[in-house]
Amino acid sequence: MLADKRLKAMTAFCSSEKDYRRHVELEHIHVSNGMAEATNGHMLVIAHFPTDTSDYPKLPDNIGETPGDAMYSREQIDKAFAALLKKSRLPILQNIVLTQDGKTSTAIGTDMADVTAVTRTPDYTYPNVKQVWPCGDAPHTEFSLDGKLLAEICKLAIQHGNEVHKIIFRVYDDKKAVMYQIPSYDRPEGYAFKGLIMPLRFDQDDRTPLDTYDERQAVKPQVAEVTEITE
Repeated sequence: MLADKRLKAMTAFCSSEKDYRRHVELEHIHVSNGMAEATNGHMLVIAHFPTDTSDYPKLPDNIGETPGDAMYSREQIDKAFAALLKKSRLPILQNIVLTQDGKTSTAIGTDMADVTAVTRTPDYTYPNVKQVWPCGDAPHTEFSLDGKLLAEICKLAIQHGNEVHKIIFRVYDDKKAVMYQIPSYDRPEGYAFKGLIMPLRFDQDDRTPLDTYDERQAVKPQVAEVTEITE
Protein backbone atom coordinates (compact mmCIF):
# COMPACT_ATOMS: atom_id res chain seq x y z
CA MET A 1 0.00 0.00 0.00
CA LEU A 2 1.27 3.45 -0.94
CA ALA A 3 0.61 6.02 1.81
CA ASP A 4 0.98 9.79 1.59
CA LYS A 5 1.20 12.19 4.54
CA ARG A 6 -2.46 11.73 5.36
CA LEU A 7 -1.40 8.52 7.09
CA LYS A 8 1.00 10.42 9.35
CA ALA A 9 -1.79 12.89 10.20
CA MET A 10 -3.99 9.97 11.24
CA THR A 11 -1.61 9.07 14.08
CA ALA A 12 -3.01 12.06 16.00
CA PHE A 13 -6.28 10.12 16.28
CA CYS A 14 -4.62 7.07 17.86
CA SER A 15 -4.78 6.43 21.56
CA SER A 16 -1.73 7.31 23.66
CA GLU A 17 0.20 5.38 26.28
CA LYS A 18 -0.50 8.34 28.56
CA ASP A 19 -4.28 7.84 28.39
CA TYR A 20 -5.98 7.13 31.71
CA ARG A 21 -7.52 3.93 30.36
CA ARG A 22 -4.85 2.55 28.09
CA HIS A 23 -5.86 0.41 25.11
CA VAL A 24 -2.65 -0.70 23.42
CA GLU A 25 -4.42 -1.85 20.25
CA LEU A 26 -5.77 1.68 19.75
CA GLU A 27 -2.22 3.04 19.71
CA HIS A 28 -1.99 1.61 16.19
CA ILE A 29 -3.47 2.34 12.77
CA HIS A 30 -5.37 -0.57 11.29
CA VAL A 31 -4.95 -1.21 7.55
CA SER A 32 -7.01 -3.50 5.36
CA ASN A 33 -6.83 -3.63 1.55
CA GLY A 34 -6.01 0.03 1.06
CA MET A 35 -8.24 1.38 3.83
CA ALA A 36 -6.67 2.78 7.00
CA GLU A 37 -8.55 3.58 10.19
CA ALA A 38 -7.47 5.14 13.49
CA THR A 39 -9.44 5.71 16.68
CA ASN A 40 -8.85 6.61 20.30
CA GLY A 41 -12.30 5.42 21.31
CA HIS A 42 -13.80 8.92 21.02
CA MET A 43 -13.04 9.80 17.39
CA LEU A 44 -12.60 7.73 14.26
CA VAL A 45 -10.83 8.72 11.04
CA ILE A 46 -10.76 6.64 7.84
CA ALA A 47 -8.79 7.17 4.63
CA HIS A 48 -8.21 5.18 1.44
CA PHE A 49 -4.82 4.70 -0.20
CA PRO A 50 -3.67 3.04 -3.45
CA THR A 51 -2.42 -0.53 -3.20
CA ASP A 52 -0.23 -0.50 -6.32
CA THR A 53 3.41 0.05 -5.28
CA SER A 54 5.02 -0.99 -8.58
CA ASP A 55 6.33 2.54 -9.29
CA TYR A 56 7.92 2.97 -5.87
CA PRO A 57 11.75 2.87 -6.04
CA LYS A 58 14.18 0.81 -3.97
CA LEU A 59 11.85 -1.62 -2.28
CA PRO A 60 13.77 -4.42 -0.54
CA ASP A 61 13.19 -8.04 -1.54
CA ASN A 62 10.68 -10.27 0.24
CA ILE A 63 8.89 -7.41 1.94
CA GLY A 64 5.51 -9.08 2.04
CA GLU A 65 2.21 -8.21 0.44
CA THR A 66 -0.47 -5.52 0.47
CA PRO A 67 -1.82 -5.38 4.04
CA GLY A 68 -5.06 -7.31 4.35
CA ASP A 69 -5.40 -7.05 8.12
CA ALA A 70 -2.40 -5.36 9.72
CA MET A 71 -1.59 -2.85 12.47
CA TYR A 72 1.08 -0.14 12.42
CA SER A 73 2.34 1.81 15.40
CA ARG A 74 2.92 5.56 15.47
CA GLU A 75 6.65 4.84 15.82
CA GLN A 76 6.73 2.77 12.62
CA ILE A 77 4.94 5.42 10.61
CA ASP A 78 6.99 8.31 12.01
CA LYS A 79 10.32 6.56 11.29
CA ALA A 80 9.31 5.65 7.74
CA PHE A 81 8.24 9.22 6.94
CA ALA A 82 11.41 10.59 8.57
CA ALA A 83 13.44 8.59 6.05
CA LEU A 84 11.93 10.40 3.04
CA LEU A 85 13.59 13.20 1.14
CA LYS A 86 12.68 16.59 2.59
CA LYS A 87 12.00 17.92 -0.89
CA SER A 88 11.46 16.00 -4.09
CA ARG A 89 10.16 16.78 -7.56
CA LEU A 90 8.74 13.25 -7.75
CA PRO A 91 5.46 13.09 -5.82
CA ILE A 92 5.83 9.33 -5.24
CA LEU A 93 8.91 9.97 -3.09
CA GLN A 94 6.68 11.76 -0.58
CA ASN A 95 4.98 8.44 0.17
CA ILE A 96 5.85 5.43 2.28
CA VAL A 97 4.95 1.81 1.61
CA LEU A 98 3.13 -0.49 4.02
CA THR A 99 3.39 -4.26 3.69
CA GLN A 100 2.37 -7.35 5.62
CA ASP A 101 3.90 -10.81 6.00
CA GLY A 102 1.65 -12.90 8.22
CA LYS A 103 1.36 -11.02 11.52
CA THR A 104 4.42 -8.91 10.74
CA SER A 105 3.83 -5.37 9.49
CA THR A 106 6.47 -3.22 7.81
CA ALA A 107 6.57 0.51 7.05
CA ILE A 108 9.12 1.49 4.40
CA GLY A 109 10.56 4.86 3.43
CA THR A 110 13.49 5.85 1.22
CA ASP A 111 15.53 8.94 0.36
CA MET A 112 16.89 7.13 -2.75
CA ALA A 113 20.23 6.57 -0.98
CA ASP A 114 19.01 4.34 1.84
CA VAL A 115 15.90 2.33 2.58
CA THR A 116 14.37 2.35 6.06
CA ALA A 117 12.11 -0.61 6.84
CA VAL A 118 10.52 -0.57 10.29
CA THR A 119 9.08 -3.96 11.21
CA ARG A 120 6.86 -4.91 14.13
CA THR A 121 4.73 -7.93 15.04
CA PRO A 122 1.85 -6.59 17.14
CA ASP A 123 -0.12 -9.27 18.95
CA TYR A 124 -3.38 -7.37 19.35
CA THR A 125 -6.89 -7.47 17.93
CA TYR A 126 -8.21 -4.22 16.50
CA PRO A 127 -11.85 -3.45 17.30
CA ASN A 128 -14.43 -3.90 14.57
CA VAL A 129 -15.34 -0.23 14.05
CA LYS A 130 -17.76 -1.23 11.30
CA GLN A 131 -20.15 -2.32 14.05
CA VAL A 132 -20.58 1.25 15.29
CA TRP A 133 -20.83 2.89 11.87
CA PRO A 134 -24.40 4.26 11.59
CA CYS A 135 -26.62 2.63 9.02
CA GLY A 136 -30.30 2.12 8.37
CA ASP A 137 -32.66 5.08 8.19
CA ALA A 138 -31.73 8.27 6.39
CA PRO A 139 -30.15 11.02 8.56
CA HIS A 140 -32.33 13.75 10.02
CA THR A 141 -30.26 16.45 8.33
CA GLU A 142 -26.87 17.08 6.81
CA PHE A 143 -24.92 20.31 6.84
CA SER A 144 -21.50 21.43 5.65
CA LEU A 145 -19.25 23.80 7.62
CA ASP A 146 -15.96 25.58 6.96
CA GLY A 147 -13.38 23.61 8.96
CA LYS A 148 -11.27 26.70 9.61
CA LEU A 149 -14.21 28.60 11.07
CA LEU A 150 -15.24 25.58 13.11
CA ALA A 151 -11.70 25.37 14.51
CA GLU A 152 -12.02 28.92 15.83
CA ILE A 153 -15.19 27.98 17.71
CA CYS A 154 -13.41 24.90 19.09
CA LYS A 155 -10.64 27.15 20.42
CA LEU A 156 -13.22 29.15 22.35
CA ALA A 157 -14.59 25.95 23.89
CA ILE A 158 -11.11 24.75 24.88
CA GLN A 159 -10.07 28.08 26.39
CA HIS A 160 -13.32 29.25 27.99
CA GLY A 161 -15.80 26.36 28.12
CA ASN A 162 -16.43 23.71 30.75
CA GLU A 163 -14.07 20.89 31.66
CA VAL A 164 -15.11 18.68 28.72
CA HIS A 165 -14.96 21.57 26.19
CA LYS A 166 -18.57 20.96 25.18
CA ILE A 167 -20.11 22.68 22.16
CA ILE A 168 -23.85 22.39 21.56
CA PHE A 169 -25.21 22.82 18.03
CA ARG A 170 -28.77 23.45 16.88
CA VAL A 171 -29.54 22.69 13.25
CA TYR A 172 -32.76 23.75 11.53
CA ASP A 173 -31.87 22.75 7.97
CA ASP A 174 -28.83 22.69 5.72
CA LYS A 175 -29.43 26.21 4.38
CA LYS A 176 -29.91 28.21 7.60
CA ALA A 177 -27.21 29.30 10.02
CA VAL A 178 -26.17 26.70 12.59
CA MET A 179 -26.54 27.93 16.16
CA TYR A 180 -23.85 27.02 18.68
CA GLN A 181 -23.41 27.43 22.40
CA ILE A 182 -20.38 26.84 24.63
CA PRO A 183 -21.67 26.01 28.12
CA SER A 184 -20.06 27.48 31.21
CA TYR A 185 -22.08 26.59 34.28
CA ASP A 186 -20.38 29.05 36.61
CA ARG A 187 -21.85 31.95 34.63
CA PRO A 188 -25.37 33.24 35.39
CA GLU A 189 -26.45 32.93 31.75
CA GLY A 190 -25.13 29.34 31.63
CA TYR A 191 -22.77 29.78 28.69
CA ALA A 192 -19.46 31.38 27.82
CA PHE A 193 -20.39 32.06 24.19
CA LYS A 194 -23.19 31.47 21.75
CA GLY A 195 -23.55 32.42 18.13
CA LEU A 196 -23.98 31.30 14.55
CA ILE A 197 -21.86 29.71 11.86
CA MET A 198 -23.03 29.78 8.27
CA PRO A 199 -23.13 26.47 6.38
CA LEU A 200 -21.40 25.92 3.08
CA ARG A 201 -23.41 25.01 0.01
CA PHE A 202 -23.62 21.30 -0.69
CA ASP A 203 -22.41 20.00 -4.01
CA GLN A 204 -24.00 16.71 -4.98
CA ASP A 205 -20.63 14.95 -5.01
CA ASP A 206 -19.96 16.04 -1.41
CA ARG A 207 -22.56 13.61 -0.10
CA THR A 208 -21.26 10.45 -1.72
CA PRO A 209 -18.32 9.52 0.59
CA LEU A 210 -20.50 9.84 3.71
CA ASP A 211 -22.61 6.92 2.61
CA THR A 212 -19.87 4.29 2.68
CA TYR A 213 -17.79 2.86 5.50
CA ASP A 214 -15.76 1.15 2.81
CA GLU A 215 -16.25 0.47 -0.87
CA ARG A 216 -18.22 -2.70 -0.17
CA GLN A 217 -20.86 -1.52 2.29
CA ALA A 218 -23.43 1.24 1.94
CA VAL A 219 -24.10 3.03 5.21
CA LYS A 220 -25.51 6.30 6.45
CA PRO A 221 -23.73 9.13 8.31
CA GLN A 222 -24.11 9.50 12.04
CA VAL A 223 -26.41 12.21 13.32
CA ALA A 224 -25.69 13.62 16.76
CA GLU A 225 -28.53 14.29 19.14
CA VAL A 226 -29.43 17.98 19.16
CA THR A 227 -29.50 19.42 22.67
CA GLU A 228 -31.61 22.41 23.66
CA ILE A 229 -29.72 25.71 23.52
CA THR A 230 -30.38 28.39 26.08
CA GLU A 231 -31.96 31.33 24.39
